[in-house]
Amino acid sequence: MTFLDWLQADFGGVQIGALFAYFCLLSLLLLLGKLLRVKIKLFQKILLPASVIGGFIGLILGPFVLGELLTSAWPASIAMGNFVAVLGKIRVGFYSLPARLIDIVFATMFLGMMIPNARQIWKSSGPQISYAMVVGGPMQYVIASILTMGLLIPLFGVDPTFATLLEIGFCGGHGTAGGLQPLFSEGIPEVGWSFPAGADLAFTAATVGILTAMTVGIIMVNMGVRKGYCRYLEKPEELSDEIRVGIIPPQKSYSMGKVTVARESIEPLAFHLAIVFVAILIGYGIHYLISTMGYLLADFTGNALWRVADKLPTFPLAMLGGAIIQLTLMKTKKTALVDRSTMERIQGLALEFLLVSAIASISIPVLIHYLIPFLLLMAVGITYITCMTWFVAPRLLPDAWFERGMVEYGMQTGVTAMGIMLLRIIDPKFKTPALESFAFKQLIYEPFFGGGFVTALTPILVVVWGLPLFAGVMFSVTAFFIGVSFFSKWFHPHPKPHRQFKG
Repeated sequence: MTFLDWLQADFGGVQIGALFAYFCLLSLLLLLGKLLRVKIKLFQKILLPASVIGGFIGLILGPFVLGELLTSAWPASIAMGNFVAVLGKIRVGFYSLPARLIDIVFATMFLGMMIPNARQIWKSSGPQISYAMVVGGPMQYVIASILTMGLLIPLFGVDPTFATLLEIGFCGGHGTAGGLQPLFSEGIPEVGWSFPAGADLAFTAATVGILTAMTVGIIMVNMGVRKGYCRYLEKPEELSDEIRVGIIPPQKSYSMGKVTVARESIEPLAFHLAIVFVAILIGYGIHYLISTMGYLLADFTGNALWRVADKLPTFPLAMLGGAIIQLTLMKTKKTALVDRSTMERIQGLALEFLLVSAIASISIPVLIHYLIPFLLLMAVGITYITCMTWFVAPRLLPDAWFERGMVEYGMQTGVTAMGIMLLRIIDPKFKTPALESFAFKQLIYEPFFGGGFVTALTPILVVVWGLPLFAGVMFSVTAFFIGVSFFSKWFHPHPKPHRQFKG
């Protein structure tokens, strides 16, 4: 691949008019989702995000629901057929957006953040990191691999990379699924593998994960409070209207970010966006270098598998680009130029549109085809994570184990925001060390699992290594951290409840 080929592949297919049209439709779906969140009590009760509601509206209005109904009602209508075809094209457009929006989400991960050294992180959140390796990333691959090898492949003939969908969807979320969509769709021609259904199933798994975090998570929160596991909360409390409905009253409103550059020289938001897209550009440049190295090694060694390097998704490299910029700012003592709150707003903006487009573009026929093995995978994953929260978290995590365990539960089934939201319910003023421990853990965990480099590589590793070796390597990672926890004497008996709720 020459440099011009790379430029053409990455920059030659943009149609600005269509892109704007897609975002207009996604904005409408997002606002409709927000309106329904405000009006419908059930959505408030389970704290369903507006982006998820909007995504389901888009799915219903798409070619697989509305399109099928219209085709059945007017099978001979040419105009109706054309309209359904347009719905199909819109769905394809939505389907392609998450793969790029996730680059923005990951590029902002370290921007504006003071990155502590590894010693500080380990000292503050060593047990949290070890617990994450047990409940999340590596072990989710292990249990999914065992299920896939022992049951799903023999009975249903699923692709071996089916075993990666649990972690990609749960820990990684819709963005990671979107980032891996080109890999699943294009496959690896050198070994004759492709699994186009993988992206749709990963999007669906991510949706199941968010719904699990919001429903099962809230049930567990209430159980934990009643059993007296919360450090400060004595009884289940009614959530405030601003959390349930999602509208902040004027007297509680707050600023979204801090201005760090003069508007006369450059618009502050444009300045921060420019930094984000330069970070992505650095990531794309690294991707080109890795791809070029793979092609050179393939030609030199005669082993075409080196060309698999070209299949590495770009989103972890965008994260690396952001880290390079942030480390440069720290080295030159210019970190004050980048406001972390503004970066979080940019990240949240991309994530909202990503969620709507990902859910709205799920292929219902693919889901129906894989329904039984998919449901088995989801059931096993949810059961495993829930059991680890009740039985391992209190024996591995230090003080405030329930708060630490629930923030991890939300993240390991849904996304980081879901974990923090569950924590906010049981520790509204963040009095426990749970949030700090979790935040430090994310600095170590996220670059590798939950959408990081290892997550991005797992479908490739399953194809190249085979499922048994892949599962063995993932288990060895968890075993290492269990050993570290044992020798560090982090394991302890289940602590007694702080108090019992008797209301």
